[in-house]
Amino acid sequence: MTDPIAISAVTDSRPEPLVPADLDLRDFPCMPLEVQRLIRSGLARDESPEACWSAVLLWSQSWHEDPGASIPARDVTLAALAGYGRDMRAWAKVRAGALRGWVECSDGRLYHPIVAEKALEAWLEKLAQRVSGGEGNARRWGIQFDRGPIDAQMAEARRLLSALAPDSRALRKRRTAGLGSGLGSGSQPDSRQDRNRQGQGQGQGLEEPKPDGFASQTLPGVPPGASPEKPDRKATGRAGGSARAAPDARRRAPDAATGQRLAADARAVLAFLNDKAGKRFPPTDSNVGIIVARFREGFTPAQTRQVVAMKVRQWRADERMAEYLRPATLFGRKTFSQYVGELVEVPDDDPGVDRIPDVTDPDPGEARTGA
Repeated sequence: MTDPIAISAVTDSRPEPLVPADLDLRDFPCMPLEVQRLIRSGLARDESPEACWSAVLLWSQSWHEDPGASIPARDVTLAALAGYGRDMRAWAKVRAGALRGWVECSDGRLYHPIVAEKALEAWLEKLAQRVSGGEGNARRWGIQFDRGPIDAQMAEARRLLSALAPDSRALRKRRTAGLGSGLGSGSQPDSRQDRNRQGQGQGQGLEEPKPDGFASQTLPGVPPGASPEKPDRKATGRAGGSARAAPDARRRAPDAATGQRLAADARAVLAFLNDKAGKRFPPTDSNVGIIVARFREGFTPAQTRQVVAMKVRQWRADERMAEYLRPATLFGRKTFSQYVGELVEVPDDDPGVDRIPDVTDPDPGEARTGA
């Protein structure tokens, strides 16, 4: 039997990778598995049970690799991923069957066409969700959203998927076809209920990401639980007998200039976090939006910087806690107010708010928290 990962004498003859280099499905805990397709496959028909199980393990391992649907070509690594550890003799007995269908591509990694097909479909859904959330947040916060880079990613994913599975349903969905604003609808629903009816895929959320799930921000003057389009009767009263009072348009459409100012302040806070924590969080809609949401709740840019300074000092030297120096944790709806409560009162114009004492200072107690 031909070695499924034999390296060609001419490297350029290897095909291009079957998925984009930035395909990332590590936030997708489940991998689709077509039961009948597997049962009727040549793998199940021709290979030993041990080889079949190793094949399934390799598929599963590849789902959360970088990029998804790929695995390293190194034999020692493959044996470990397939559950054989360093037992290369046992791995050699099932290797050919376990690697059935895998193709080595020009980047030196192995790709499985069927796993790549499922990964591309999931990736298109994730990208479509980013567009949906970005457009909704842009309208909500009065900021600009450029969907061009995501459209380019979707076009590349559709090109690769068309080559692998031209009949894939993902290629026929308007949601993943990149058709116009709002994924073909021309607009986004205004209420959270409408967004729920539209559906939420895995990946980034429609609003701001929070460790404890999604939550919708209450608009000024609208009681919790009441829809902005249908204000609570007790809050708005009745106009002309049974007629409801029309909602103030300013509540539904934040002033664009205000939104741009808040977004600029949020980007400055994000840059402050990157500088002090040694991170590289990009100013994406989700990272900026969660900070803007805190501003709209009444918190100030100075308070956000103070929280960053305090948490960097507390967590930077702790390897386990340092990973939580991220926007979703620091500026979450529930966590941020608690962190603000830990602050020592510092004037907004205090220049020390932008300075973080070194964690190696001999007497860190002399430095003020958040300074």
